[in-house]
Amino acid sequence: MVAVRQETSVAPAARLGACTQTARCLRSCGFTLIELLVTVSIIAVLIGMLLPALGRARDGARLVREQAQGRQLITAYLAWAQDHKGQLLPGYLPPSQTGEPLAYDETGAPVEQPASQRYPWRLLPYMNYSVDGLYRDAAFLETLRREARADFVYGVSVAPAFGLNQTFVGGSADSKHGWSLSPNPRIRQRAEQAWGHRWWAAKVDDAPRPASLLVFATARSQFEAQGRELKGGYRVLPPAFIAREWATAPPSEGSLPLQTGNVWFLYANRAAAAMLDGHVSALSWEQMNDMRRWAPRATSADWTLPRP
Repeated sequence: MVAVRQETSVAPAARLGACTQTARCLRSCGFTLIELLVTVSIIAVLIGMLLPALGRARDGARLVREQAQGRQLITAYLAWAQDHKGQLLPGYLPPSQTGEPLAYDETGAPVEQPASQRYPWRLLPYMNYSVDGLYRDAAFLETLRREARADFVYGVSVAPAFGLNQTFVGGSADSKHGWSLSPNPRIRQRAEQAWGHRWWAAKVDDAPRPASLLVFATARSQFEAQGRELKGGYRVLPPAFIAREWATAPPSEGSLPLQTGNVWFLYANRAAAAMLDGHVSALSWEQMNDMRRWAPRATSADWTLPRP
């Protein structure tokens, strides 16, 4: 017997009703224009909330790297002090009076003045001449490497990632606050008569509070010859000397380097600071303004030296 297949017929009206119901369902599953605009607005708000958090996280990661670089630097600095019987590395030496080179590069060639007067080339032997470990701005360093050798040597001395507190630590004969190592004996004598023999720290033992005495800080500077800003600097200057020198308000986007003594509050309004005891901290504007972090004899946050 042959089986007969029965087909179920659907009435046209029923088929039309099913199609109408399906279309209505599809329409109800889609977004209306208002719903779409609300969704886009919510996403925009969430992105607006997320971006600052991502920026802070990025700054935090950069600060960690900067602090690691600061630890390498202060380790080399203290190794230099140990090899020199506790003497602290001068930030800016007076010109050589004997013709003897003040520093040598990695090839053993003498470094010319004034590059040798600044601290980088005198500290680099204690960093295995790793110039990359001294710099933050890799692009600027790569540009320097393409220059003539003399220009490279000079450039390395100008804009390391960290500036040295040479006014009060190690001494300086620089154009700014260069009283401690001035080649003019009358200037040194005048300073000692007004401020005492050890108003600055020449040796490790001259610092009664090494854990809070700043040696290096994240720096930027103004290159006077070209009038452009550099992402580094060989010196950082204190908030006060014989008078207040920093701006009274925290730095803003248009602030010049000297308004904060070349200290660069690059990471969420904080700067990395390497202390004489070897540790590295992230300090805020308020913390950096405390003169007890800058001068070994400072007794208050707003301390200044008396006018000589």
